Amino acid sequence: MDLQFAELANFEKVIYPKANGISTTGKIIVPHYQRPYSWDESMIEQLISDWYKSIEVKNRGYFSGAVVTALDEQSRQQLIDGQQRFTTIYLLNFLRFLLLRVCLRETHQLKTTKFTEYLSLYLESYRLLFNESDIDSLKEKVEELKSEVDDIRNCEKDDAEKLIEKFEINLKNILSIPEMSEADVDYSSIHKNLLEKLLEKNSLVLEYSRDAYNKKLLTVLSNTIVTLGNQSNPKLIVNYESDSKNDIKKVDERYVIALKAIFQSFYDLSNSEKKPIDRSIKIISLMTEFLDDVGLCLITTGSEKDAYILFEVLNDRSMSLTDLDLIKNDFYKRFCLANKDKSSEVLDNQIEERDNQWGESIFPESIGKADSTHISYFFSVFLSGDTDYKLIDKESHRKRISEYLNKKRELDYSDNDFRKDFTLFEFFTKIVTVFRLRHRKKDQFSLEAEYKADASRVYKTIHFLNAMDQPGVLVAVVVAIVKYYIDTYSINHKNIDAEEFSKFIEELSIHKHKHHELESLCLEIWKLSLMSKDYTIPKKVANDIVKFNNLTVSTPYNFNIGSTYLVEAKDSFSNWLDVWKYGEKSLHIKTLFSLLIKGYMEDGHVNFGKFNTTLEPSEVAKIELDHMEPRNPSSESEAYFIDEEREFYVNGLGNIFPLIKSVNISKSAQPFYIIFEGLKQSGLRDHWLVRLLEENINDNHNIYMDRKVPTRQFFVEQKSTVKGLFLSAVNNLKV
Repeated sequence: MDLQFAELANFEKVIYPKANGISTTGKIIVPHYQRPYSWDESMIEQLISDWYKSIEVKNRGYFSGAVVTALDEQSRQQLIDGQQRFTTIYLLNFLRFLLLRVCLRETHQLKTTKFTEYLSLYLESYRLLFNESDIDSLKEKVEELKSEVDDIRNCEKDDAEKLIEKFEINLKNILSIPEMSEADVDYSSIHKNLLEKLLEKNSLVLEYSRDAYNKKLLTVLSNTIVTLGNQSNPKLIVNYESDSKNDIKKVDERYVIALKAIFQSFYDLSNSEKKPIDRSIKIISLMTEFLDDVGLCLITTGSEKDAYILFEVLNDRSMSLTDLDLIKNDFYKRFCLANKDKSSEVLDNQIEERDNQWGESIFPESIGKADSTHISYFFSVFLSGDTDYKLIDKESHRKRISEYLNKKRELDYSDNDFRKDFTLFEFFTKIVTVFRLRHRKKDQFSLEAEYKADASRVYKTIHFLNAMDQPGVLVAVVVAIVKYYIDTYSINHKNIDAEEFSKFIEELSIHKHKHHELESLCLEIWKLSLMSKDYTIPKKVANDIVKFNNLTVSTPYNFNIGSTYLVEAKDSFSNWLDVWKYGEKSLHIKTLFSLLIKGYMEDGHVNFGKFNTTLEPSEVAKIELDHMEPRNPSSESEAYFIDEEREFYVNGLGNIFPLIKSVNISKSAQPFYIIFEGLKQSGLRDHWLVRLLEENINDNHNIYMDRKVPTRQFFVEQKSTVKGLFLSAVNNLKV
């Protein structure tokens, strides 16, 4: 690693380091691929509060974090890590600069002896705001002004008025502030014009490779005013309203928030001073202490690659950058490093386009954390073909994406590659949003989807796997969809379009027969997940699907599933149904019952194609599994099933029936015959399931007060019947 130097430095020494005899231009450049400024009010307040607590206990030299830079060919420092902290301190110095200007104006009027001291501070603040090469002429003017102060102090009274008039004009020119009173209606606009000219004439120490961010920073700074009067405390005014619509574009709002938070924090710390000028001086003093005291561990390398390695190490598992920030930075870094021959304007335009896509189409404000995690997981699996990590392992999402980018040759990542990768990323957002993945009440939504007559098997399978919390299987369906679309609708994988893909997904969610191969694949996966006792078999199948259908595979999509998997699943199905008891795998059983509810009986088999109930999908979604013979009888009456193995039979499949919630609650703990009557009120009165149940109780009951009480044989036969019906329904369900 080409480590140039590492030292503990304050803000000034970060800008103008002198370690190891190496000098820089005083330029801090934020590379194209870095995220924009994003610190919020609480982070800024915490930094200032922590520093102030340290000086209260006289523990000077507060350490606030690391700054990693890389020296470029022009001896400028490329800021690889620590941008948020550095920018915050830079904005603090800008506020000190504004406050010093009005303070110099007022201290001159008060004829304070501190005036020349404040002039020196103004020069120092200017040097940390603008590039050092721009300060020589100002130094000369400041020295001339100091001489004029001495002349005024030593002149005859008759000459003082002319000297003072000349001095005030020169002072305001140096400070670039309006000559009029702050109360004048034109003061704000003239202040803005003067400050704008000053900012445009000089080169800022902090500069972005992305010109759009430079413009945003300059716009906010030029619209910032600090006012001060003999009778009015210092006040910050930012005459700026953002028209930004997403997080990426809200960097200008972040600057405004930061300026206000910094000013308010120091204003509050200076509340011991009552006079406006004294309070202003106190704020300047505190800001100067902050700039001198706050330590940053400056690590400078001779190459951007080495600096980025340090950046990754320092941010490993930290909260300073989100996983999505790091993923996006990886793409930007790869694009910038592979296109060094392109102009800054071209790079800026390309990244601005991708930024807009990222913030408006891939991760817009409407996308929550859970959806974001799914999207990055799906995308990383599709890029890599790797299924050996979990949805919640966000670090692995990024690792797989980084590995994909690193496999590209160093100079082989064009703007078309850049655009294509982001469009692929957007594909997975479209899937999540169009299919409306749920993270609450997932079971209900899955059941409602299963019962819908106009929903495709793809749609039903996605919601079932989501409700089952099987992202490792769900990802196979999602990967298959994208691979199928690319192979079917794009030419050499080049003309992929997110909006066309969105239309395809909309169509896929409702058209059950148009995309037969996807429908068939989803039906097989759905059956495997429904029938398997655990995650093992479906995950093996999912791994195979991903293996043959990820982005690294050049052959056409391959959805073949080995027949042995289905045989294994059917064996597993029969076994776990035998030992199933109430409380286990409730979504499986509810889903199976929903199939029976919407199916019809013909020649002893369950078939599909016509509905046999008046139940709406929303009603089926809320069905509850409960006991026909209650678990906890309200009495020891012979109206209930009595058996030494009562618990086994009562909690088994032979005693479970889907009940509408209202019926379930109203009939709770009542004898079997009352529950049976309740079924007739639930929309299932004429359903063949109820008729089969009635036939069974007619054949297997005891009589108590003219009422039928189920016997052991009733539960045995009911379990056998339900098992057979479930298997028949699964076998006969077709695309």
